[in-house]
Amino acid sequence: MHIDSAELFVQIMERGNTEDNALAKDGTADESVWLDVIERFPHMKKWVFHNRNLPISILEKLSFDPDVGIRMSVAIKAKISRRSSRDFQWIKVQMCVEHWRTIPKSRDTC
Repeated sequence: MHIDSAELFVQIMERGNTEDNALAKDGTADESVWLDVIERFPHMKKWVFHNRNLPISILEKLSFDPDVGIRMSVAIKAKISRRSSRDFQWIKVQMCVEHWRTIPKSRDTC
């Protein structure tokens, strides 16, 4: 399935239908569609990175999202290019530092 627009992606995800969600997860879309989803429908960002065909450029964009949950999800996603691996390692370090700052000192795990 090809996702032609941000609106189509949002419709699919908001239906809540398991079959539709699987299509959104495996569907393809142009980079411009993903950028449109991220910009116009920020509440859908958490679903964008689940797509298996997502371009690395979109993962890179999401890796700098203000939402730590989005950044963490991107950092643990296995689809990382060699060119980006250093940046993703830095994101993981930053997330660990943020995590360390928010937990009691007796439970440091990073």
